[in-house]
Amino acid sequence: MTWLMLRPLRFTLVILVLLPFHIFLMVILFGFLGLPVGVVRALASWKEGAVCFLILAILFGMVLDGKKVFYADAADLFAMAFLLQLVVYLIIGPYLGSEVQIIGRLYGLRDSGMLFVCYFLGRAIAPIFGELERLLKWILIVGGVTSFLGLAEWIFLPQKFWVALGVANYFSDFLGVDFTGGDSGGQGLPANFWTQMGSLGYVRRSVSVYMSSQGFAVSFLVIIPVSVYFLLYRTTQNRRNVAMLLLNAVALLATITRTSIIACVLQFFTMAHFGRKSLWLKRGFMGILAIGFLGIVFSSGVRTLIMQTLMWKSDSSVTHLNSWTHSFTMIMTAPILGHGLAEAGVNGVRFGGRGVGEESVYLRMLGETGTVGFILFFGFWIANMLGQNLIRIKGERRGIVNGLSSLSIAICVGYLFNCLSADITTSTYTNFSIGILLGMLRTVADRELQKPETKGIVAQHA
Repeated sequence: MTWLMLRPLRFTLVILVLLPFHIFLMVILFGFLGLPVGVVRALASWKEGAVCFLILAILFGMVLDGKKVFYADAADLFAMAFLLQLVVYLIIGPYLGSEVQIIGRLYGLRDSGMLFVCYFLGRAIAPIFGELERLLKWILIVGGVTSFLGLAEWIFLPQKFWVALGVANYFSDFLGVDFTGGDSGGQGLPANFWTQMGSLGYVRRSVSVYMSSQGFAVSFLVIIPVSVYFLLYRTTQNRRNVAMLLLNAVALLATITRTSIIACVLQFFTMAHFGRKSLWLKRGFMGILAIGFLGIVFSSGVRTLIMQTLMWKSDSSVTHLNSWTHSFTMIMTAPILGHGLAEAGVNGVRFGGRGVGEESVYLRMLGETGTVGFILFFGFWIANMLGQNLIRIKGERRGIVNGLSSLSIAICVGYLFNCLSADITTSTYTNFSIGILLGMLRTVADRELQKPETKGIVAQHA
């Protein structure tokens, strides 16, 4: 316990390194080895248990030391108010008209609130700059591993491998959802293993160790900005940083997840703009034009996908529009307070709720927590970006401050954009890692603002 209170960052690092492989392990335990549902569910809760244990250990250490780790700001207040609302909704669900049982509401609490719990964990850990950079390097290493595995399975592994591994059983019997479709041939694999691309028919999408193309894609909302951070704000190992960013970018493209790809592009330009990297702004713009040109010229499937996306005629676009329409109908029946936890999204499907809003975090928040919860949820992100931008402006000529604040803002930009057309709160790695990073980045950037500039981090024009 003493070691944990003194070095909580190491324990957090272990959590972040293991999280990307969580679902893959659960698929093996349930789908391949056939362990009972109760056993696998108990094992699957290791991540929430680890975070709660770590928070209790830190709180215990704070009580013993009698020290405050940080002072609450606007983003903290929004996060605390939103978590309080979620806890209240866990209790009063039936009074909101919800028929979802307590187990379903607990899952709803986890998916909606865990990012904010992890945010306070990151705030409380308050690592020094060197410790934070080591954690970022490990995130980059794990991201490179999952990107490599994603490209390898996309190129070499046949469909029957995933069937034999038990992916279909995991989704249908463990998660209790049926997303069968695409080119699964009736074998039960989720529809997001494929996308239809004109004359190419159904094209397999990379899923890596996440068992989902979207789950893999949204992990890059963390991996890409961290890659860009080391590329634009470090003065050493530039070739290695370029190679890592290219590996991650290619793996992201292999997911064929349009919203996440655009979100990561926005993250790149956000960091390049704040870092005043005019050369990298031009390189990024030309690279995007080159990829788009090659895709349009040499692949009729890519041409069809782009045109269908722009005209809102692709399969996913039609699904989004239908879901949004259904969601607005639900929202308008309880616009202020919402219908309660697990009434929308995937949990709504699993636990007998209304099951709408799975195509947008914003619509799910409006459906479950109403306008009140939406304001608190959205307010946290806006307050965090404004706060980090204020820190960035004050420390614009201090490379460390500029780099950390730009990284935090870029993560927020990507997350908010991706929330438009997907419910990414069910992505365990994304929720945990973004929450922890935002908390750490805010605390460290604020602390570094009070110090002289550190060598090795650059903020000059390029």
